[in-house]
Amino acid sequence: MIIMRFLKCIVLIQLLVLSALFCRGNAFTDVWGGAGLSLRNNYNTGISYGLNFYKGISNGIGFGFTMGVQQINLSNVSQENLINGGTIDMNAKYFHFAPMLVFQLGRSGHFSGYFTGGIAYLTDGYVTVHTWTDNNIWPLGSGYDYYDHSNQYLKQMPFRIGVGFMQYFRLAGSFHVFINEDIGVFPKSLENRVKAVDDSTNFYHLTNIQNNLNDFFSPTYISLRIGLAYITNSGRRRYY
Repeated sequence: MIIMRFLKCIVLIQLLVLSALFCRGNAFTDVWGGAGLSLRNNYNTGISYGLNFYKGISNGIGFGFTMGVQQINLSNVSQENLINGGTIDMNAKYFHFAPMLVFQLGRSGHFSGYFTGGIAYLTDGYVTVHTWTDNNIWPLGSGYDYYDHSNQYLKQMPFRIGVGFMQYFRLAGSFHVFINEDIGVFPKSLENRVKAVDDSTNFYHLTNIQNNLNDFFSPTYISLRIGLAYITNSGRRRYY
Protein backbone atom coordinates (compact mmCIF):
# COMPACT_ATOMS: atom_id res chain seq x y z
CA MET A 1 0.00 0.00 0.00
CA ILE A 2 2.76 2.42 0.93
CA ILE A 3 4.69 1.52 -2.21
CA MET A 4 1.64 2.21 -4.39
CA ARG A 5 1.16 5.64 -2.80
CA PHE A 6 4.82 6.42 -3.35
CA LEU A 7 4.59 5.42 -7.02
CA LYS A 8 1.48 7.55 -7.48
CA CYS A 9 3.34 10.55 -6.04
CA ILE A 10 6.23 9.95 -8.44
CA VAL A 11 3.86 9.78 -11.43
CA LEU A 12 2.09 12.98 -10.33
CA ILE A 13 5.39 14.83 -9.98
CA GLN A 14 6.48 13.68 -13.43
CA LEU A 15 3.19 14.89 -14.93
CA LEU A 16 3.59 18.28 -13.26
CA VAL A 17 7.15 18.63 -14.55
CA LEU A 18 6.09 17.65 -18.08
CA SER A 19 3.22 20.12 -18.01
CA ALA A 20 5.60 22.86 -16.93
CA LEU A 21 7.88 22.09 -19.87
CA PHE A 22 5.10 22.96 -22.34
CA CYS A 23 4.01 26.18 -20.65
CA ARG A 24 4.71 29.46 -22.41
CA GLY A 25 6.47 31.10 -19.45
CA ASN A 26 10.17 31.82 -19.20
CA ALA A 27 12.51 28.87 -18.64
CA PHE A 28 15.28 29.04 -16.01
CA THR A 29 18.37 26.80 -16.09
CA ASP A 30 20.78 27.29 -13.16
CA VAL A 31 24.13 25.54 -12.76
CA TRP A 32 25.61 26.12 -9.32
CA GLY A 33 28.23 25.19 -6.75
CA GLY A 34 28.74 26.23 -3.16
CA ALA A 35 29.43 25.28 0.43
CA GLY A 36 27.47 24.97 3.64
CA LEU A 37 27.56 24.42 7.37
CA SER A 38 25.36 22.41 9.71
CA LEU A 39 23.66 24.30 12.54
CA ARG A 40 24.70 21.51 14.95
CA ASN A 41 27.79 19.31 15.29
CA ASN A 42 29.52 20.83 12.26
CA TYR A 43 33.26 20.34 11.93
CA ASN A 44 34.02 21.11 8.27
CA THR A 45 32.52 22.85 5.26
CA GLY A 46 30.14 20.74 3.18
CA ILE A 47 30.56 21.19 -0.60
CA SER A 48 27.47 21.18 -2.82
CA TYR A 49 26.85 21.42 -6.57
CA GLY A 50 23.96 20.83 -8.92
CA LEU A 51 21.36 22.04 -11.42
CA ASN A 52 17.92 23.69 -11.32
CA PHE A 53 15.41 23.84 -14.14
CA TYR A 54 11.96 25.39 -13.93
CA LYS A 55 9.45 27.32 -16.02
CA GLY A 56 6.89 29.96 -15.27
CA ILE A 57 3.46 28.33 -15.14
CA SER A 58 1.46 31.27 -13.83
CA ASN A 59 1.90 34.90 -12.88
CA GLY A 60 4.67 34.85 -10.27
CA ILE A 61 4.85 31.03 -9.94
CA GLY A 62 7.33 28.60 -11.47
CA PHE A 63 7.62 24.82 -11.35
CA GLY A 64 10.38 22.38 -12.26
CA PHE A 65 13.05 20.31 -10.54
CA THR A 66 16.35 20.54 -8.75
CA MET A 67 19.12 17.97 -8.43
CA GLY A 68 22.49 18.11 -6.76
CA VAL A 69 25.03 16.67 -4.35
CA GLN A 70 25.32 17.73 -0.71
CA GLN A 71 28.34 16.83 1.41
CA ILE A 72 27.75 16.48 5.16
CA ASN A 73 30.55 16.60 7.76
CA LEU A 74 29.53 16.19 11.41
CA SER A 75 31.32 15.41 14.65
CA ASN A 76 30.33 14.99 18.31
CA VAL A 77 33.34 14.81 20.63
CA SER A 78 31.64 16.22 23.74
CA GLN A 79 32.65 13.13 25.76
CA GLU A 80 36.25 12.80 24.57
CA ASN A 81 37.67 13.75 28.00
CA LEU A 82 35.44 11.40 30.02
CA ILE A 83 36.70 8.12 31.43
CA ASN A 84 33.51 6.42 30.24
CA GLY A 85 32.37 7.97 26.98
CA GLY A 86 32.41 8.03 23.21
CA THR A 87 32.75 10.10 20.06
CA ILE A 88 30.99 9.91 16.72
CA ASP A 89 31.84 11.39 13.31
CA MET A 90 29.90 11.36 10.04
CA ASN A 91 31.10 12.08 6.51
CA ALA A 92 28.55 11.58 3.75
CA LYS A 93 27.52 12.66 0.26
CA TYR A 94 23.87 12.59 -0.75
CA PHE A 95 22.50 13.05 -4.25
CA HIS A 96 19.04 14.59 -4.18
CA PHE A 97 16.39 15.02 -6.85
CA ALA A 98 13.16 16.87 -6.10
CA PRO A 99 10.35 18.88 -7.65
CA MET A 100 10.77 22.63 -7.19
CA LEU A 101 8.06 25.24 -6.62
CA VAL A 102 9.25 28.83 -7.15
CA PHE A 103 7.59 32.07 -6.02
CA GLN A 104 8.59 35.37 -7.62
CA LEU A 105 9.26 38.06 -5.00
CA GLY A 106 9.02 41.58 -6.30
CA ARG A 107 7.94 42.87 -9.70
CA SER A 108 11.17 42.40 -11.66
CA GLY A 109 11.57 38.64 -11.18
CA HIS A 110 15.21 38.97 -10.14
CA PHE A 111 14.45 37.74 -6.61
CA SER A 112 12.59 34.51 -5.87
CA GLY A 113 11.86 32.06 -3.08
CA TYR A 114 11.38 28.31 -3.46
CA PHE A 115 10.39 25.05 -1.81
CA THR A 116 11.65 21.56 -2.69
CA GLY A 117 11.02 18.10 -1.27
CA GLY A 118 12.24 14.73 -2.46
CA ILE A 119 14.33 11.61 -1.92
CA ALA A 120 18.09 11.81 -1.41
CA TYR A 121 20.42 8.91 -2.19
CA LEU A 122 23.62 8.07 -0.31
CA THR A 123 26.47 7.99 -2.85
CA ASP A 124 29.37 7.85 -0.42
CA GLY A 125 29.80 8.06 3.32
CA TYR A 126 30.59 6.48 6.64
CA VAL A 127 30.15 6.87 10.37
CA THR A 128 33.09 6.48 12.74
CA VAL A 129 32.28 5.46 16.32
CA HIS A 130 34.77 5.27 19.18
CA THR A 131 33.62 4.24 22.68
CA TRP A 132 35.59 3.33 25.77
CA THR A 133 35.22 2.47 29.48
CA ASP A 134 37.62 2.63 32.40
CA ASN A 135 38.88 -0.60 34.02
CA ASN A 136 37.65 0.49 37.44
CA ILE A 137 34.13 1.33 36.27
CA TRP A 138 33.22 -1.41 33.80
CA PRO A 139 31.75 -4.59 35.45
CA LEU A 140 34.23 -7.28 36.49
CA GLY A 141 37.02 -4.71 36.33
CA SER A 142 37.52 -5.12 32.58
CA GLY A 143 37.68 -1.97 30.46
CA TYR A 144 36.47 -1.68 26.89
CA ASP A 145 37.73 0.19 23.84
CA TYR A 146 35.53 -0.13 20.76
CA TYR A 147 36.07 1.39 17.29
CA ASP A 148 33.88 1.05 14.24
CA HIS A 149 34.06 2.66 10.80
CA SER A 150 31.06 1.78 8.62
CA ASN A 151 28.50 3.11 6.14
CA GLN A 152 25.85 0.78 7.53
CA TYR A 153 24.85 3.33 10.16
CA LEU A 154 23.46 5.62 7.41
CA LYS A 155 20.14 5.44 5.61
CA GLN A 156 20.44 4.91 1.87
CA MET A 157 17.40 6.97 0.81
CA PRO A 158 16.29 9.65 3.31
CA PHE A 159 13.82 12.44 2.57
CA ARG A 160 15.15 15.98 2.16
CA ILE A 161 13.30 19.31 2.26
CA GLY A 162 14.84 22.50 0.87
CA VAL A 163 13.78 26.14 1.15
CA GLY A 164 15.64 29.27 0.15
CA PHE A 165 16.05 32.36 -1.98
CA MET A 166 17.52 33.00 -5.45
CA GLN A 167 18.83 36.19 -7.04
CA TYR A 168 19.64 36.83 -10.72
CA PHE A 169 21.98 39.52 -12.03
CA ARG A 170 22.16 39.99 -15.78
CA LEU A 171 25.52 39.50 -17.50
CA ALA A 172 24.66 39.67 -21.20
CA GLY A 173 21.55 38.70 -23.11
CA SER A 174 19.94 35.70 -21.44
CA PHE A 175 22.92 34.88 -19.20
CA HIS A 176 22.82 35.83 -15.52
CA VAL A 177 24.90 35.42 -12.38
CA PHE A 178 22.96 33.17 -10.02
CA ILE A 179 23.17 33.43 -6.20
CA ASN A 180 21.30 31.06 -3.91
CA GLU A 181 20.85 30.79 -0.14
CA ASP A 182 19.57 27.30 0.68
CA ILE A 183 18.40 25.62 3.88
CA GLY A 184 18.39 21.83 3.60
CA VAL A 185 16.55 19.80 6.25
CA PHE A 186 16.38 16.04 6.83
CA PRO A 187 13.14 15.79 8.87
CA LYS A 188 13.84 12.18 9.85
CA SER A 189 17.10 10.83 11.18
CA LEU A 190 19.80 9.71 8.73
CA GLU A 191 20.62 6.92 11.16
CA ASN A 192 20.07 3.32 10.09
CA ARG A 193 18.45 1.85 13.19
CA VAL A 194 18.73 -1.73 11.91
CA LYS A 195 22.51 -1.61 12.11
CA ALA A 196 22.40 0.04 15.51
CA VAL A 197 20.03 -2.50 17.04
CA ASP A 198 21.65 -5.59 15.53
CA ASP A 199 25.19 -4.70 16.58
CA SER A 200 25.32 -5.69 20.25
CA THR A 201 28.79 -4.18 20.72
CA ASN A 202 28.12 -0.71 19.40
CA PHE A 203 27.90 2.59 21.27
CA TYR A 204 24.22 2.10 22.20
CA HIS A 205 25.31 -0.45 24.80
CA LEU A 206 28.40 1.34 26.04
CA THR A 207 27.83 5.05 26.67
CA ASN A 208 25.12 7.67 27.03
CA ILE A 209 26.10 9.28 23.71
CA GLN A 210 22.83 7.93 22.29
CA ASN A 211 20.97 10.73 24.09
CA ASN A 212 22.10 13.16 21.37
CA LEU A 213 21.81 10.89 18.33
CA ASN A 214 18.50 12.23 17.02
CA ASP A 215 19.95 15.73 16.78
CA PHE A 216 23.24 14.43 15.40
CA PHE A 217 21.65 12.43 12.56
CA SER A 218 19.09 15.14 11.66
CA PRO A 219 21.29 17.98 10.38
CA THR A 220 20.02 21.31 9.06
CA TYR A 221 22.42 22.65 6.44
CA ILE A 222 22.68 26.30 5.41
CA SER A 223 24.47 26.68 2.07
CA LEU A 224 25.59 29.61 -0.06
CA ARG A 225 25.76 28.86 -3.78
CA ILE A 226 26.81 30.78 -6.85
CA GLY A 227 26.57 29.88 -10.51
CA LEU A 228 25.44 30.75 -14.01
CA ALA A 229 21.82 30.96 -15.15
CA TYR A 230 20.29 30.99 -18.62
CA ILE A 231 16.80 32.50 -18.85
CA THR A 232 14.74 32.39 -22.01
CA ASN A 233 12.76 35.51 -22.90
CA SER A 234 14.55 37.30 -20.07
CA GLY A 235 14.14 40.62 -21.87
CA ARG A 236 10.65 40.76 -20.40
CA ARG A 237 10.36 42.72 -17.19
CA ARG A 238 8.42 39.97 -15.46
CA TYR A 239 10.05 36.56 -15.83
CA TYR A 240 6.93 34.42 -15.45
